[in-house]
Amino acid sequence: MNFEQRLKELKLNIPVLSKPAGVYLPAIKTGNLVFSSGQLPLADNRLTFKGRVGKEVSADNAQRAAKIATLNALAAIKWSIGDLNKIKKIVRLSGYICSAIGWNDQAKVMNSASELLIDVFGEEVGSHSRVSIGVLELPMGSCLELDLIVEIK
Repeated sequence: MNFEQRLKELKLNIPVLSKPAGVYLPAIKTGNLVFSSGQLPLADNRLTFKGRVGKEVSADNAQRAAKIATLNALAAIKWSIGDLNKIKKIVRLSGYICSAIGWNDQAKVMNSASELLIDVFGEEVGSHSRVSIGVLELPMGSCLELDLIVEIK
């Protein structure tokens, strides 16, 4: 499967990579693994959803944010390897959701990111392990941050 073509079929675009907000690389390759740095739901260098999920941000908007951040993580990986078709396996998706006290549907939010990866890469390549964690604060007041680990050919 051509993953770049599949993105077009799904009417999804890999965004222009945002400049890192600190002293780090967007992604780093070691051996046959690529680790993205944490990605926020930035679009055009603007945070799309700010606040706590379950309070200022609805679960539906948090799911939208997870999709945006996933595309940003893929942009970071593409920056590192040049072509998403080099991806052999999505290994791990880690998600950190800024959650209101008592709100515990973090896995529901991250399901949208997992589903996006499977839609783009198919079951065999796109299925992955995952962590979904509720946190009190995230950079820039973001409602979530996520990162990916992928194996490349």
